[in-house]
Amino acid sequence: MDELISENSLVCLLNPRSIAIIGVRGGEFDPSARNSMARRFVENLLRHGYTGHIYPVNPRYDKVGELVCYPSISAVPWHVDAALLIVPKERLAASLAECGTKGVKAVTVISSGFAESGIQGKIDELELVALAQSYKIRLLGPNCFGYFNSHGRVNLFGSASLLNRPLLTGSIGFVTQSGALAASILDRAQERGIGFSYVITTGNQADIHNVECIEYMVDDSSTQVIALFAEAIGHTSRFRAAVMRAARAGKPCVVLKTGASEVARESALAHTGSMVGDDDVYAAAFRQNGVVRVQDPDELFLTSALLSSDLASVNRTDTARIAVVSMSGAMGGILADGAARHGVTMAPLSARTRESLLAISGISGVLNPLDAAMATWASDFGVIGKLAGILARDESVDVVLLAISGLPYAERLVDDCAAAVRSAGKLFVPMWAADHADLHQAIPRLAKDGVTVFNTCDSALRAISGVAQFRKFQATLKTNQATTFLINDARVLQARSLLSKSGAALTEYHSKQLLALYGVDIPSEAVAASADEAVLEAERIGYPVALKIHSSEIQHKTESGGLQLGLVDSAAVRTAYDAIIRNVIAYKPGVVHDSVLVAPMAAKGLEVVVGAYQDAQLGPVLLAGMGGVLVEVLRDTALRLAPLGRDGAFEMLGELHAAALFDGVRGQPAADKAAVVNVLTALSTLMIELGEWVSEVDINPLIVHPAGMGVTVADALIVLKPAAIQ
Repeated sequence: MDELISENSLVCLLNPRSIAIIGVRGGEFDPSARNSMARRFVENLLRHGYTGHIYPVNPRYDKVGELVCYPSISAVPWHVDAALLIVPKERLAASLAECGTKGVKAVTVISSGFAESGIQGKIDELELVALAQSYKIRLLGPNCFGYFNSHGRVNLFGSASLLNRPLLTGSIGFVTQSGALAASILDRAQERGIGFSYVITTGNQADIHNVECIEYMVDDSSTQVIALFAEAIGHTSRFRAAVMRAARAGKPCVVLKTGASEVARESALAHTGSMVGDDDVYAAAFRQNGVVRVQDPDELFLTSALLSSDLASVNRTDTARIAVVSMSGAMGGILADGAARHGVTMAPLSARTRESLLAISGISGVLNPLDAAMATWASDFGVIGKLAGILARDESVDVVLLAISGLPYAERLVDDCAAAVRSAGKLFVPMWAADHADLHQAIPRLAKDGVTVFNTCDSALRAISGVAQFRKFQATLKTNQATTFLINDARVLQARSLLSKSGAALTEYHSKQLLALYGVDIPSEAVAASADEAVLEAERIGYPVALKIHSSEIQHKTESGGLQLGLVDSAAVRTAYDAIIRNVIAYKPGVVHDSVLVAPMAAKGLEVVVGAYQDAQLGPVLLAGMGGVLVEVLRDTALRLAPLGRDGAFEMLGELHAAALFDGVRGQPAADKAAVVNVLTALSTLMIELGEWVSEVDINPLIVHPAGMGVTVADALIVLKPAAIQ
C-alpha cells in the first residue's frame, strides 16, 4: 500500500491478550508431519509460556491437544485480539471477514500466492488489504512466518526448532521479510547464546511494513539494537526519520539488504514481489542516516550483539580504536592488515602502557598488535588478562581484541580478559579461530554476559567497524546542526517561469540561469544569434572566450562539433560561429540551430562533477566526483540524499578516493572546497523545491579554483520530468 495505516498500534499484534489460530489440526501433535504448520504455532505458544488465551478454530475438531477447538471464530464466546490465518488462499477473504465481524484487531497471514506470484497475485493482495482496512484490522504478511515477542512470551513464530529449545530473551529487535532466513538466523544466534526481543517477519508487507516495525522498536524499552533484513525498504522518508530517531535514542540500526546485483533484484521480485531500488543510493542513505550495513546473516546478528554490548561500555567515546592481544604473531599481522582494509584504527600505545607491558615477563616487543605467545610460557596463564587490562587502561584504546586459537584454557583466557577490559570500561572482543576447544561450550554463557565471540578476523573487524561507525555518527548528531528547510515560494515562481520556456531539457544558458537563482555563481554569458552578435558579446565579456551551440536538443557539444574554445579576437569568433552552425546542422539535419552561447574562458583548476537526480524510491540524490572527461572512466563519486547541509557536503567530498586533490598535491594550491559545498547545498535546495518538475541536474565540469577564489560552472544541463514538459 502507498501509505501505512497508523490508526491502530502494533500492540494488539505483538502483545495480544488472546489469539485465535484458524485452520489448526486437532488430535495428537506430530512435529514431523508436513501438515502440522498451524499446530506448530499453537505448540510454540504453549511451550514458551504465553499467558493469554489461545482459541483454536477448525470445524473438523472439538479439541486441539487440551484446548477447546471452535467451529468458527464467531463461536468463540470471548473477545479475540489477534488471529493467525493458515487457510487456503481461496478461503482467506471469508476468514478475514469473520475476524472483522468478531472485532479482531490484528491478523497474521502465512499463505503465499500474492504479489510475489505476479500481477493477479498483486491484485488479490490489494483486495485482501482493502478488506482488512474496511474492518480496521492490521495485517501482517501475507507470505510471512509469524513473529515472537520474547519478553512478552508471545511466540507466534513457525520455527520447528523452538519446539525443543528455550526461547532466549535479548535486546535485539529483528525485522525481516524472509521467514526462512529469520528461522535460520534465530537458530544460529541462539546456539551462540544471543537472544532477541522481537523477531517479526513481514513477508510481502502488504499492510504492516518493516518501517512501522522499526518505529515500534525505537519506542520499545526492551529493544536496544534494531536489526533488519530487507529486499525493499518502502516509505523511505519514514525509514530515514525512524533510524535517525533511533540513533538519537542511542539505538543502532543494523541492516542486511539485498539488491546490489541484477540476479538479487530478480530474486526479490520473485520472493516477495519487492522492487529493491538502486543499491548505491541505498548505501548512501544508510551512511547518511547512521545505519550500519552488513553483508551476510551471521554478520547481522553478531554485529548487532556487539553493538548491544558496546552500549553497556562505561567509557564509550566517538572512536573505536583497537588494541590486539594475539597468541600468534602471524595472526596479529593478519589482524593489522584486516583493520586497514575495514577502516579500523589501530590505537597508538602510550609510553606508560609500553613501559607497563615491558615489565611483564615474556614481553619483548610492545607493538600493537601485541604478540603474547611467549608470555604464556614465561608466566602463568593469568598474564593474558593482565596484558588486556594494561591495554584497556590506555586512554587511546577503545576496544581490546583477544585473538586466540584452539587452546585447552581458552575459556579462562576469555574470562580473565573480559573482566580486566570491563573494569576499565572498554569494549572487549574475543576472536577464537578454532573449531575444537573448551571455549565452544562457553560461547552461549559468554553471550549472556554480553561477550560476543567471533570466529574469523574479518567478522570481528567488520563488527568493530560497525561500532566505530555508530559511535562516530552519534558524535556528529551532537555537533552537526540539523538541516532545516523552508520552501521559498517567490523563488519557485521565478524558477517555474524559466522551466516553462524549455522542452525536455534546458539549454546550458537557461540551466545556468536557474542555478544562479539558487545562489550558484555564474560568469557573465550571453546568447548570440549571428556572428556579428557573437563578436559584440565577446568584446563586452573580454577575450579569450568560448562559443557553444545554444540548443536544448544538442546535449553533447563536443561530439556535435558545437564547441569552440580559446577564441582570442573577432576573426576567431566569426570563424568559430560559422563552424559551429555548419557542424551542428551536419550532426542533426533538419533542425534549425542559429544561436550560440558566448562565455568567458575559465581559468584552470580542479575539474569536478556535481549533480542531482530523482531516485524512484528515495527521492532527490546529490552526486559529487572527479569531473571532466574522467568522470566515466574513474567513476569516483559520492552520493547523498537531500536535504543536504554543509557538514554532510564536506563529508561527501571527503569520501572521494581523490579527495586529497582538494588539499593540493605536487605543489598545487589547495582547492576551494567550500565553494563546491555551496554548489551542492544549492542543488539540494533546488531539487527539493523543484522536485515535481526537475528530473536531473548535471554540472560537468565544475572548475574549482584555489581556496577563496570560488568555482566556475563550465557546463550545465537540467533535464525535466516528462510530466513537467508543456
